[in-house]
Amino acid sequence: MLAIVLLLRRIPLEAFKWAFSEAAVLFVRHSADAKALLARLTKRHGKGKALSILAHKIGRAAYYVRLREKPFDSAKFFAHAR
Repeated sequence: MLAIVLLLRRIPLEAFKWAFSEAAVLFVRHSADAKALLARLTKRHGKGKALSILAHKIGRAAYYVRLREKPFDSAKFFAHAR
């Protein structure tokens, strides 16, 4: 019974995709480093794909922060972008 309740309470994957896409747009709006990273990705992949790549990167960072209970480290996030 508990397993059924937990399954019903799961957040759908589409909600996470949307949330991280919105987070990517806001991140680019407020961070100069994120703007530079997006510009580099846009040159290689195009604007839409670049935002998707950035959203995926933010999602992986959020998972890492949640899993290990460590604060967000922007130096590590942008380490490969420089």
